[in-house]
Amino acid sequence: MSSIFIVFTQNVYYIVDTWLSIAHNTNEGARFGAWMNVRHKSENLDRLERDSQVTGGFPEGVVEAFRARMNFIRQAVDERDFRPLRSWNFEKLRGDRDGQWSIRLNKKYRLIVEIEEGKPKNTIVIVEIVDYH
Repeated sequence: MSSIFIVFTQNVYYIVDTWLSIAHNTNEGARFGAWMNVRHKSENLDRLERDSQVTGGFPEGVVEAFRARMNFIRQAVDERDFRPLRSWNFEKLRGDRDGQWSIRLNKKYRLIVEIEEGKPKNTIVIVEIVDYH
């Protein structure tokens, strides 16, 4: 049985199941082409997202969470869509990771991203998955 919940952000509601398969609707009309650009810093992360046979040496739960986050990221207009998702712990990093952001995959692993501002839309760069413990 799949649990379903609704996330509301920026006049858009997302109907999300446990795999974060997303159906969306908006008061602003169709938003096709308005989503963020996505780029992977390494070919390994691109393969991890796209090839169901690739695990990258990560636990199964981490790979599933990564793919679910990527599914949502690809539907986002910009990074403001991540902020209402409290379980993501979307936060700006400091120190030697200045300019990067962290998204929680589980208690132990984080997805590190960079956001490149652009016109008409931003690009999110998928940097790495790190073990924070």
